[in-house]
Amino acid sequence: MMCMDVRRAISRNPDVRPALMAEFEDVRGENRQFDHFLGTLSPLLDAIAADEYSARPVTEALARAIQGALLIRHSTGDVVDAFVATRLGSGTWGTLLGTLPAGIRQAQADAIVARAQVVRR
Repeated sequence: MMCMDVRRAISRNPDVRPALMAEFEDVRGENRQFDHFLGTLSPLLDAIAADEYSARPVTEALARAIQGALLIRHSTGDVVDAFVATRLGSGTWGTLLGTLPAGIRQAQADAIVARAQVVRR
């Protein structure tokens, strides 16, 4: 249902698309792979208006773009690099939760996990 709401908002309100793209302007140029992914969004946004079956993959792509922008703004380089490699890349690593490709170093993965752990006192 949320995906159809995203489609409806993009289709009905001409201000939504520019607002979405403005969300990424301050991080454009920070990561080459992220910038490439952003370049794929415009055709997806075109497709969502014409095809309701594209609502789910387009909404997923938008969510990953927003996640990437937030990480670029607020996280470490290791986290950003791993996210871009595993969630914005091509192949089977694009969206699978909990998987890391061979290019992610063990030390990098360990640092990400350590950063995410909750410390109980």
